[in-house]
Amino acid sequence: MRPFTCVAISVSCALCAGPLWAVDFQGAERIDGVLPDTFFERNVRVATDRAGNWVAVYERLNQSGSFQYDIAAIRSDDDGDTWSDPTFVNSNSGDTRDDTVPQIATDGDGKWVCVWKGDHNTMGNYGIFTAISTDNGATWSDRVELDYTSFDPFNPYVDYPHVASDGTGNWIIVWQTHQPSNPPTMGVDQPLSIAYSVSTDGANWSTKQKLNSTGPSNHTAYVASDREGTWICAWVSTGADGQDPPDIVYSRSTDDGDTWSPQTLVNDQLIMETGVRDTPRLAADGNGNWVIVWDGYYADGQRYDVYSAYSDDDGMTWSNRKLLSTIPPKSDDDVNANIATDRNGRWVVVWQRAGSANYELYKSESSDNGATWTTPTDAGLVADNNNSLHDWGPSIATDEDGHWAVLWHTEGNAQLDLWRSISGPPYPGTLTLTTPNGGEKWKLGKKGTIEWKSTGNTGGKVRLELFRFSSFVTTMKASTDNDGLFRWRVPENYSEGDGYIVRIYSKNNFNIRDRSDKEFRLKSPD
Repeated sequence: MRPFTCVAISVSCALCAGPLWAVDFQGAERIDGVLPDTFFERNVRVATDRAGNWVAVYERLNQSGSFQYDIAAIRSDDDGDTWSDPTFVNSNSGDTRDDTVPQIATDGDGKWVCVWKGDHNTMGNYGIFTAISTDNGATWSDRVELDYTSFDPFNPYVDYPHVASDGTGNWIIVWQTHQPSNPPTMGVDQPLSIAYSVSTDGANWSTKQKLNSTGPSNHTAYVASDREGTWICAWVSTGADGQDPPDIVYSRSTDDGDTWSPQTLVNDQLIMETGVRDTPRLAADGNGNWVIVWDGYYADGQRYDVYSAYSDDDGMTWSNRKLLSTIPPKSDDDVNANIATDRNGRWVVVWQRAGSANYELYKSESSDNGATWTTPTDAGLVADNNNSLHDWGPSIATDEDGHWAVLWHTEGNAQLDLWRSISGPPYPGTLTLTTPNGGEKWKLGKKGTIEWKSTGNTGGKVRLELFRFSSFVTTMKASTDNDGLFRWRVPENYSEGDGYIVRIYSKNNFNIRDRSDKEFRLKSPD
């Protein structure tokens, strides 16, 4: 697999206590360097395929043209440092209606799906649309509408779609829509529900279904996959606990969206509390750890803050909320949080602070799966130190190989423009495990071959460990020469079956490590 640098400290390995590194973003730069221009650019979202390709989608308005927003895409192949000229995603670009709130996801295998809210017809109705790119965002298919009429044919209202992939061909889109009355009645204001649709190729989508199980108003849904079979959708539900204040709720699926668990409050700490909760966002590391972030306020006032909760049992239960936006002054609002993880121990949250003078971006990091967080900082995330620009709506992504990118838009000087800030890996060397890397069959009582490649300064010794289904099994070798080859005899009493992986660590720096890309099998020698 692609090598990565890791900041997690494995609970099975007391020696893996190398120094933690910060995701230090470099100075912010405007993506389009020409000023002034005739375009408004806003609401950007970024994703990466973890193979060197990054794609961002956003709303783009041509002030000298139709004065309507279209969906544009830009690409980077140098870890977010430079970006291509934009191409249009929506095949109806240049019409007289807005296309807005785009989201993007990739399967990491060449396919990208963009979803957004767009013009359904000339009567003021909107629909949810998708388009596919198979050339890393350079070109896009014609848009396809996800039919909404089965929900509310008289008063269609759809908004805030979100898309996710599990990396194995499965895709899920969620969005908010009106729940129909029975029978549907013209002019009746219907409650909001969460709709979802699934696909096994990103092109053909199932008939939409209702996801939420209760609550008169459900909105702002976000779906994520741990790429290990679990999906979680979180959203805002009013009246979920029998009270009016909006709460953060979630639902799980372990069959790729075929069925979903009943919606559940993220934690009981939210019950009976006053205030407002909004815009949940999720990330998972594939090892049973999930972190959710949201913004809102509670009984202590009406200032918005950013909060988080974590789960270490694959989303079955969640911790109490934790305040992330701990910096003064208390009169400023902290909103629009987004989260990403490198799946190796590092979690980063970015958000927007709305102050009385200007808006700025902040970040906080966790290296213990969301239990604790660093003091927020705006280092490297300020578009204009002279405070003439407002920073809005950050989106964050990582290639899980040490590279991170934050994209956002600024407002000021009669312009809406895209900016970016990036962070690279701090270590000079990499380890790449090549064998076993998925599909091998090792016989009990026989020797299995472990092979790896080393580049840069990784030290003269490595450590090898065996895991099964993400749980530690044994230390295969506490220290062996970093020569790319080790033969290990499999104990005869080990359990047969799938789910095994090998992890390799540099003895010189345990933050440099790799693991099997996919699982291998132990079998009887007969």
